[in-house]
Amino acid sequence: MIKIDKNYFVFLLLCMLVACSPEINHNIKSFFFDGVPPIQADYRATTIIDSLSLNQDSTFVIEKAIVKLIHPPYEERACFECHERGAMGKPKMTLPELCYQCHQKQEDKYQFLHGPVASGNCTQCHSPHKSKIEKLLLKDGQNLCFECHQQKDVLGNSIHAKIEEKKCTECHNPHGGDNPLLLRKNTCFKCHEDFEKDTKFSHGPVASGNCNSCHESHNSTSKNLLVQSDNGLCLNCHTQSDIYNTSYHKNEKKNTCISCHNPHASNQKYLLVKLNTNQ
Repeated sequence: MIKIDKNYFVFLLLCMLVACSPEINHNIKSFFFDGVPPIQADYRATTIIDSLSLNQDSTFVIEKAIVKLIHPPYEERACFECHERGAMGKPKMTLPELCYQCHQKQEDKYQFLHGPVASGNCTQCHSPHKSKIEKLLLKDGQNLCFECHQQKDVLGNSIHAKIEEKKCTECHNPHGGDNPLLLRKNTCFKCHEDFEKDTKFSHGPVASGNCNSCHESHNSTSKNLLVQSDNGLCLNCHTQSDIYNTSYHKNEKKNTCISCHNPHASNQKYLLVKLNTNQ
Protein backbone atom coordinates (compact mmCIF):
# COMPACT_ATOMS: atom_id res chain seq x y z
CA MET A 1 0.00 0.00 0.00
CA ILE A 2 1.28 3.46 -0.90
CA LYS A 3 1.72 5.65 2.13
CA ILE A 4 0.80 9.31 1.60
CA ASP A 5 2.36 11.88 3.84
CA LYS A 6 -0.28 13.90 5.70
CA ASN A 7 1.44 17.21 5.02
CA TYR A 8 1.66 16.38 1.33
CA PHE A 9 -2.05 15.58 1.28
CA VAL A 10 -2.82 18.92 2.92
CA PHE A 11 -0.64 20.66 0.37
CA LEU A 12 -2.53 19.03 -2.52
CA LEU A 13 -5.84 19.97 -0.97
CA LEU A 14 -4.78 23.60 -0.68
CA CYS A 15 -3.61 23.65 -4.29
CA MET A 16 -7.00 22.36 -5.42
CA LEU A 17 -9.01 24.88 -3.46
CA VAL A 18 -6.83 27.97 -3.46
CA ALA A 19 -8.56 29.40 -6.56
CA CYS A 20 -11.95 29.43 -4.82
CA SER A 21 -13.40 32.55 -3.29
CA PRO A 22 -11.29 34.44 -0.71
CA GLU A 23 -13.71 33.39 2.04
CA ILE A 24 -13.29 29.64 1.31
CA ASN A 25 -9.56 30.10 0.93
CA HIS A 26 -9.33 31.78 4.36
CA ASN A 27 -11.49 29.14 6.07
CA ILE A 28 -9.35 26.29 4.74
CA LYS A 29 -6.10 27.90 5.81
CA SER A 30 -7.52 28.70 9.27
CA PHE A 31 -8.60 25.09 9.73
CA PHE A 32 -5.12 23.70 9.14
CA PHE A 33 -2.89 26.51 10.38
CA ASP A 34 -2.75 28.91 13.31
CA GLY A 35 -2.13 32.64 12.99
CA VAL A 36 -3.79 33.11 9.59
CA PRO A 37 -4.51 36.86 9.21
CA PRO A 38 -8.17 37.91 8.83
CA ILE A 39 -9.53 38.34 5.32
CA GLN A 40 -9.35 41.85 3.95
CA ALA A 41 -12.55 43.76 3.41
CA ASP A 42 -11.66 44.52 -0.18
CA TYR A 43 -10.33 41.20 -1.49
CA ARG A 44 -9.76 42.76 -4.93
CA ALA A 45 -6.56 44.29 -3.56
CA THR A 46 -5.12 40.90 -2.64
CA THR A 47 -3.08 38.46 -4.68
CA ILE A 48 -5.27 35.95 -6.50
CA ILE A 49 -4.18 32.74 -8.19
CA ASP A 50 -5.84 32.85 -11.59
CA SER A 51 -5.27 29.98 -14.00
CA LEU A 52 -7.44 31.63 -16.64
CA SER A 53 -5.28 34.69 -17.35
CA LEU A 54 -4.43 35.12 -21.01
CA ASN A 55 -0.72 34.77 -21.85
CA GLN A 56 0.31 36.04 -18.42
CA ASP A 57 1.76 34.61 -15.24
CA SER A 58 -1.01 33.01 -13.22
CA THR A 59 -0.29 35.22 -10.22
CA PHE A 60 -1.17 38.86 -10.41
CA VAL A 61 -2.24 41.63 -8.07
CA ILE A 62 -5.58 43.21 -8.75
CA GLU A 63 -5.31 46.81 -7.62
CA LYS A 64 -7.54 49.62 -8.77
CA ALA A 65 -4.49 51.68 -9.60
CA ILE A 66 -3.16 48.93 -11.90
CA VAL A 67 -6.14 47.09 -13.31
CA LYS A 68 -8.71 49.71 -14.21
CA LEU A 69 -11.47 47.44 -15.43
CA ILE A 70 -12.63 43.99 -14.43
CA HIS A 71 -15.29 42.03 -16.28
CA PRO A 72 -18.24 41.79 -13.84
CA PRO A 73 -18.53 37.95 -13.81
CA TYR A 74 -14.79 37.70 -13.19
CA GLU A 75 -14.85 40.34 -10.47
CA GLU A 76 -17.68 38.51 -8.74
CA ARG A 77 -15.77 35.22 -9.15
CA ALA A 78 -18.79 33.82 -10.97
CA CYS A 79 -16.56 31.64 -13.13
CA PHE A 80 -19.27 29.08 -13.86
CA GLU A 81 -21.45 31.62 -15.64
CA CYS A 82 -19.00 31.32 -18.53
CA HIS A 83 -17.01 28.13 -17.83
CA GLU A 84 -17.90 24.48 -17.37
CA ARG A 85 -17.46 23.09 -13.86
CA GLY A 86 -14.45 20.83 -13.51
CA ALA A 87 -13.40 21.24 -17.15
CA MET A 88 -10.18 23.23 -16.64
CA GLY A 89 -11.66 26.52 -17.77
CA LYS A 90 -13.51 25.21 -20.84
CA PRO A 91 -16.13 27.76 -22.01
CA LYS A 92 -19.75 26.70 -21.66
CA MET A 93 -20.35 27.58 -25.34
CA THR A 94 -18.44 28.93 -28.31
CA LEU A 95 -17.88 32.60 -29.06
CA PRO A 96 -19.62 34.85 -29.79
CA GLU A 97 -22.70 33.06 -28.43
CA LEU A 98 -21.17 33.09 -24.95
CA CYS A 99 -20.70 36.87 -25.06
CA TYR A 100 -24.19 37.34 -26.47
CA GLN A 101 -25.67 35.88 -23.29
CA CYS A 102 -25.16 39.39 -21.87
CA HIS A 103 -24.17 41.62 -24.81
CA GLN A 104 -26.34 42.58 -27.78
CA LYS A 105 -25.74 40.72 -31.02
CA GLN A 106 -23.73 42.94 -33.35
CA GLU A 107 -25.37 41.29 -36.38
CA ASP A 108 -28.64 42.88 -35.29
CA LYS A 109 -27.12 46.36 -35.22
CA TYR A 110 -25.01 46.69 -38.36
CA GLN A 111 -25.15 45.82 -42.05
CA PHE A 112 -21.37 45.34 -42.26
CA LEU A 113 -19.27 43.72 -39.53
CA HIS A 114 -15.63 44.10 -38.53
CA GLY A 115 -13.65 40.91 -39.24
CA PRO A 116 -13.17 39.76 -35.62
CA VAL A 117 -16.88 40.35 -34.96
CA ALA A 118 -17.98 38.48 -38.07
CA SER A 119 -15.76 35.51 -37.15
CA GLY A 120 -16.83 35.57 -33.49
CA ASN A 121 -13.35 36.31 -32.13
CA CYS A 122 -14.31 38.77 -29.41
CA THR A 123 -11.17 37.94 -27.43
CA GLN A 124 -9.01 39.08 -30.34
CA CYS A 125 -9.61 42.64 -29.11
CA HIS A 126 -11.09 42.25 -25.61
CA SER A 127 -9.86 40.51 -22.48
CA PRO A 128 -12.57 38.33 -20.94
CA HIS A 129 -11.28 39.00 -17.42
CA LYS A 130 -9.38 42.24 -16.78
CA SER A 131 -7.60 45.11 -18.49
CA LYS A 132 -5.88 48.40 -17.82
CA ILE A 133 -7.68 49.86 -20.84
CA GLU A 134 -11.27 51.01 -21.32
CA LYS A 135 -13.70 48.45 -22.79
CA LEU A 136 -11.37 45.67 -21.57
CA LEU A 137 -9.22 46.14 -24.68
CA LEU A 138 -5.96 44.23 -24.99
CA LYS A 139 -4.09 47.27 -26.35
CA ASP A 140 -4.80 50.98 -26.52
CA GLY A 141 -5.45 53.25 -29.50
CA GLN A 142 -3.86 52.47 -32.85
CA ASN A 143 -1.67 49.76 -31.32
CA LEU A 144 -4.58 47.32 -31.25
CA CYS A 145 -5.65 48.06 -34.83
CA PHE A 146 -2.10 47.74 -36.15
CA GLU A 147 -2.01 44.15 -34.89
CA CYS A 148 -3.96 43.29 -38.05
CA HIS A 149 -4.00 46.38 -40.28
CA GLN A 150 -0.74 47.46 -41.90
CA GLN A 151 0.44 50.81 -40.55
CA LYS A 152 2.15 51.72 -43.84
CA ASP A 153 -1.17 51.31 -45.68
CA VAL A 154 -3.22 53.25 -43.16
CA LEU A 155 -0.81 56.18 -42.97
CA GLY A 156 0.44 55.87 -46.54
CA ASN A 157 -1.08 58.98 -48.06
CA SER A 158 -0.47 62.68 -47.51
CA ILE A 159 -3.97 63.46 -46.25
CA HIS A 160 -4.05 60.92 -43.44
CA ALA A 161 -0.37 60.88 -42.60
CA LYS A 162 -1.00 63.51 -39.94
CA ILE A 163 -3.62 61.75 -37.87
CA GLU A 164 -0.82 61.18 -35.34
CA GLU A 165 -2.13 59.54 -32.16
CA LYS A 166 -5.83 59.81 -32.94
CA LYS A 167 -7.67 56.61 -32.20
CA CYS A 168 -8.94 54.74 -35.24
CA THR A 169 -12.28 54.38 -33.46
CA GLU A 170 -12.82 58.14 -33.67
CA CYS A 171 -13.65 57.59 -37.35
CA HIS A 172 -14.39 53.86 -37.57
CA ASN A 173 -16.82 51.80 -35.54
CA PRO A 174 -14.81 48.83 -34.20
CA HIS A 175 -17.75 46.43 -34.41
CA GLY A 176 -19.71 47.30 -37.54
CA GLY A 177 -21.37 49.98 -39.62
CA ASP A 178 -23.67 50.84 -42.49
CA ASN A 179 -20.80 51.05 -45.00
CA PRO A 180 -17.94 48.67 -45.86
CA LEU A 181 -15.31 50.93 -44.25
CA LEU A 182 -17.28 51.02 -40.97
CA LEU A 183 -17.07 54.83 -41.01
CA ARG A 184 -19.13 56.67 -38.45
CA LYS A 185 -21.65 59.07 -39.97
CA ASN A 186 -20.26 62.56 -40.66
CA THR A 187 -16.90 61.52 -39.25
CA CYS A 188 -15.10 63.16 -42.19
CA PHE A 189 -16.41 66.55 -41.09
CA LYS A 190 -14.27 66.35 -37.98
CA CYS A 191 -11.34 67.40 -40.17
CA HIS A 192 -12.86 68.36 -43.52
CA GLU A 193 -15.29 71.12 -44.43
CA ASP A 194 -18.95 70.45 -43.70
CA PHE A 195 -20.38 70.91 -47.19
CA GLU A 196 -23.98 70.94 -46.00
CA LYS A 197 -23.52 73.70 -43.49
CA ASP A 198 -24.06 76.71 -45.77
CA THR A 199 -25.64 75.18 -48.87
CA LYS A 200 -29.18 74.35 -49.94
CA PHE A 201 -28.57 71.22 -52.01
CA SER A 202 -26.33 68.26 -51.25
CA HIS A 203 -25.04 65.45 -53.42
CA GLY A 204 -26.61 62.12 -52.47
CA PRO A 205 -23.50 60.49 -51.00
CA VAL A 206 -22.81 63.62 -48.95
CA ALA A 207 -26.36 63.83 -47.64
CA SER A 208 -26.28 60.15 -46.61
CA GLY A 209 -22.82 60.42 -45.05
CA ASN A 210 -21.32 57.94 -47.52
CA CYS A 211 -18.10 59.76 -48.37
CA ASN A 212 -16.54 56.39 -49.11
CA SER A 213 -18.75 56.08 -52.20
CA CYS A 214 -16.31 58.41 -53.96
CA HIS A 215 -13.24 58.59 -51.72
CA GLU A 216 -10.81 56.06 -50.29
CA SER A 217 -9.94 56.65 -46.64
CA HIS A 218 -6.27 55.66 -46.43
CA ASN A 219 -4.42 53.73 -49.08
CA SER A 220 -5.38 55.59 -52.26
CA THR A 221 -2.68 57.34 -54.29
CA SER A 222 -5.11 59.17 -56.59
CA LYS A 223 -5.84 62.87 -56.40
CA ASN A 224 -8.27 63.71 -53.59
CA LEU A 225 -8.26 59.99 -52.74
CA LEU A 226 -10.91 59.37 -55.38
CA VAL A 227 -12.04 55.81 -55.98
CA GLN A 228 -12.00 56.50 -59.73
CA SER A 229 -10.85 59.51 -61.72
CA ASP A 230 -12.62 61.62 -64.34
CA ASN A 231 -16.27 61.12 -65.32
CA GLY A 232 -16.09 57.37 -64.79
CA LEU A 233 -16.74 57.90 -61.09
CA CYS A 234 -19.95 59.84 -61.74
CA LEU A 235 -21.14 57.29 -64.29
CA ASN A 236 -20.99 54.57 -61.65
CA CYS A 237 -24.29 55.98 -60.35
CA HIS A 238 -25.61 58.29 -63.08
CA THR A 239 -26.72 56.69 -66.34
CA GLN A 240 -24.64 57.84 -69.29
CA SER A 241 -27.43 57.58 -71.87
CA ASP A 242 -29.75 59.72 -69.78
CA ILE A 243 -27.10 62.39 -69.30
CA TYR A 244 -25.90 62.77 -72.87
CA ASN A 245 -29.40 62.64 -74.37
CA THR A 246 -30.33 65.94 -72.79
CA SER A 247 -29.86 69.16 -74.76
CA TYR A 248 -27.51 70.55 -72.12
CA HIS A 249 -25.02 67.68 -72.38
CA LYS A 250 -24.95 66.77 -76.09
CA ASN A 251 -21.75 68.70 -76.68
CA GLU A 252 -20.21 68.18 -73.25
CA LYS A 253 -18.79 64.67 -73.57
CA LYS A 254 -15.22 65.96 -73.46
CA ASN A 255 -15.76 68.05 -70.36
CA THR A 256 -15.59 66.80 -66.80
CA CYS A 257 -18.76 66.70 -64.76
CA ILE A 258 -17.23 68.82 -62.01
CA SER A 259 -16.51 71.64 -64.43
CA CYS A 260 -20.22 72.44 -64.12
CA HIS A 261 -21.36 70.57 -61.04
CA ASN A 262 -20.07 70.70 -57.49
CA PRO A 263 -19.50 67.09 -56.35
CA HIS A 264 -20.44 67.89 -52.75
CA ALA A 265 -23.05 70.63 -52.39
CA SER A 266 -24.29 73.86 -53.90
CA ASN A 267 -26.80 76.65 -53.48
CA GLN A 268 -27.86 76.07 -57.09
CA LYS A 269 -30.26 73.38 -58.29
CA TYR A 270 -28.55 70.34 -59.87
CA LEU A 271 -25.47 71.25 -57.83
CA LEU A 272 -24.39 73.72 -60.50
CA VAL A 273 -21.19 75.63 -59.84
CA LYS A 274 -22.94 78.75 -61.13
CA LEU A 275 -26.47 79.44 -62.23
CA ASN A 276 -27.19 78.55 -65.86
CA THR A 277 -29.22 81.45 -67.21
CA ASN A 278 -30.16 79.49 -70.33
CA GLN A 279 -32.39 77.08 -68.39
